[in-house]
Order: sequence, then C-alpha cells, then structure tokens
Amino acid sequence: MRQLGYAGRNSGVLEGMAGVAVPILDRNGCAVGALSVGTLAARLTEDRLPTVVELLKRQAGIIGPQTNPFDVAVRRPMHGLTRAMTTQPLA
Repeated sequence: MRQLGYAGRNSGVLEGMAGVAVPILDRNGCAVGALSVGTLAARLTEDRLPTVVELLKRQAGIIGPQTNPFDVAVRRPMHGLTRAMTTQPLA
C-alpha cells in the first residue's frame, strides 16, 4: 500500500474497525504530517477505499504546500508543542 501512497485498511487492532491514512508532504516532498480516517470496517469496503484515499490525497495535496518549512512545530514537533503549551494563557 505504501507504493500506492496510503497506509492502513483493517489492522485488526479493534475488531470491526478499519482506517486509512495518507501523508502530508511539504514542498520538498518530506512527510510533515498525515490525514486519516477511522471507521467501521463495513463502511471502508474495497469498492469505497479508492474514493476515500483520493479525497484524503486531494486534501493533503492542498495542505502540504502551505506548510511553513521553518515552522519549528513541523521540523521538531515536541519542541513546538512545548513552546505552544508555555506561551498560551491558561483558562
């Protein structure tokens, strides 16, 4: 499936559940995230899987080029998360 640009389907982790994910690629083709769908296995049939994958790929293709290559949250996620947690006011 990786050669087709997606991962997943029915992992067997939870009985009756299935999922699929596609990478979000930045301008350089580096994976910076992913989009995924988790659902009942009965809803992610072999007939429906290509449609779901295409929708996810289309959205990932829109998001990827908009990512900022200098954003620390993309390049060093834990560092960006720590910074975001310390700079936001507590409610």
